[in-house]
Amino acid sequence: LKGASEKIDLGKIAEAQLSRPSSGFHFAKLPPDAIFDADEESLLEAANFFSPQTSCPQKLRWLFALRDLHVAKRQWSEAAETLVLGAHSLITSLEHLTNIWRPNQFDLWNDERHSPWLKTLGHSVECNDVVMGFARSFLEPGGLFAKEQYAYTRQLSVRDVCSALNVVIDQIYLAYAEEEGMEDIAFAHFEELLGKISAAINNVNRRYHSEDINALRRVRALICSKLTPLTEHDII
Repeated sequence: LKGASEKIDLGKIAEAQLSRPSSGFHFAKLPPDAIFDADEESLLEAANFFSPQTSCPQKLRWLFALRDLHVAKRQWSEAAETLVLGAHSLITSLEHLTNIWRPNQFDLWNDERHSPWLKTLGHSVECNDVVMGFARSFLEPGGLFAKEQYAYTRQLSVRDVCSALNVVIDQIYLAYAEEEGMEDIAFAHFEELLGKISAAINNVNRRYHSEDINALRRVRALICSKLTPLTEHDII
């Protein structure tokens, strides 16, 4: 990711971050020049540093890096287990969305009133925008919660989390389908996720908008659709 001058090119790094498979994950091969400069234990330790109650996107960022490493090694069950951790984190975050930190909330990177030195970054007017783009793509998986221009600048909604959950649940199923004899384990995980999402829907202490309830019900329906073939050991 270095240019001809051998200086680090943040633009290329940000582009590589955004091009990594996330919401459109179909076990695509990583770029031939991609290098993982970490092991599984380090990535899991990084993910565990972040709490789903306050830093769910950052937790997912490291879990997805761990997922990609397992996929690169064709460790399908480990990739699925990593995604299961991500699904549980997303469900946990539903009760704490007002506390979730987003990259735009770090004033030192965004507000020149707090950091006058931001104007001095690089040699062009757009340089700070490149730095911000790299920081956002590093701290939060691009395109997971929303694809619009200002996706990083607003509070996460229940529908955002449900949309991400649908992606992760599909990926869990696909990962287990790549390895034989995983039906019982996959069924147990989906059953546990079903129980948690049903509890969220029936939580009398939380009032959801009708659109949020519908989004949660779609997640529940998706999990049920994954359970049905598993009961017949017909995972494909």
